[in-house]
Amino acid sequence: MMCDSSEIPPLRLQISEDCYTEAFVVKTPRCGSLSVHVQGDLSTMNPRKPIFLTVHDMGETYLDFVQFAAHPCMTRVCEKSVFLHIEVPGQAYNAPDLSDDYKFPSMDDLAEDMAHVLHYFKVPYCVALGEGAGANILARFTVNCPELVLGSILIHCSCAEASLVELFNYQVVYWYQSGKKSGPPPMEHFLVFHKFGKVLSKLLEQSGLSQLVNTDETSSKVAKGNSALGYAESVRQKVNRKNSNFYIQAYLTRSDISGFLKKNLKTDMLLVTSSTQVHADMTQNTYSKIDPAKAALLKLDDVEDILTDAPEKLAYSLVLFCQGLGLLSSLPITTPTSLLK
Repeated sequence: MMCDSSEIPPLRLQISEDCYTEAFVVKTPRCGSLSVHVQGDLSTMNPRKPIFLTVHDMGETYLDFVQFAAHPCMTRVCEKSVFLHIEVPGQAYNAPDLSDDYKFPSMDDLAEDMAHVLHYFKVPYCVALGEGAGANILARFTVNCPELVLGSILIHCSCAEASLVELFNYQVVYWYQSGKKSGPPPMEHFLVFHKFGKVLSKLLEQSGLSQLVNTDETSSKVAKGNSALGYAESVRQKVNRKNSNFYIQAYLTRSDISGFLKKNLKTDMLLVTSSTQVHADMTQNTYSKIDPAKAALLKLDDVEDILTDAPEKLAYSLVLFCQGLGLLSSLPITTPTSLLK
C-alpha cells in the first residue's frame, strides 16, 4: 500500500549545473516523515531499469550519493537508472534540531521503513547502495525483504554489534563534554575515526594545528589534500550535533545480524572496503559471516573515502555487479575508464 504523503508536492533542487533532484516527503510508520530525493525519471521505470536505493553514513548526507551518481563515470549508468536517496531524519547539513518529542528510529526501524519508501514510489524492487551505518541499515532491509532487493552494494558494512574501539571513541564525547579533557571537538573525533580509521588529534598535530578553526591557516592545510581534516571541518561547520548524536547512538546500539545474514541472505551482496586496517578488518568479518555463493568482497587499495577518492572503480564494480543481476546489460565495459567514453 502506498504511504500517505499528505499531498506535499515534490521540491525540485538543483545540485549542480547538470544535476537535479526532486525531494519528496514520505510518511512511514516507524520513522515518521522521511525525505527521499529522487535523481532520475521515475516515469520511465521498467523492469530492466535499475532503481538504486541509497542510505548515507553518519556525519554524511544524501548528497554524497547524489554527487557520486553525478560523476562523469556514472553518466551512462544514470541515463539508464533512477536513484532514491534516503535522508536519515535530521541529518541534512545545517538541519534544525529534531523536535523534543521525536523518537529517533533504531537501525531496525529504518530498515523496515525502506519497504514503505519503495511502495510509495511503486518500485517493485531495487539495488541497495549504502555506506557505513547506511550499509548496516540496508543489510537488514536486504535480509528482511529479499523480494524487494535484487542485490546490495555495501561500503564499510559491519554486521556485528559495536566494537570496543567504537564504544571507547564514543566515550571520548562525554569525557570532553564533561570538561575533563581538552582537544579536538568530540563529534569530529568520533566521526573521523569512524570514516577514516584515524585519530583526529594526531592529524591536527601532524598538520601543525592545535584545533579545527575557520581560519586561512586551516583552509590552506585542508587544501593540501588532507581529506580527513577537510571532512572534520565540514562536520564542524555543517552538521547538527544534536541530531547527528541520535544517529550515532542508534548505530552504536545496533544488534548483531551476522546470524541472519548467514542463514537468510537470498540475494547477491557486494561488500566494498578501503585498505584502511579498521575498515578492511570489519568488512572481512562481515564477509566471513555470509555464504560465499552469495557474497563478493572488493578491496580498493590506496583509498580513504571510496565515494570521492575512487568513483571510477566503484562505478565499474557497480556496473559489473548489476550486469550479474541482469541489469545494465547494454553497457559494454572493459575497464573502469571505459565508462567515461
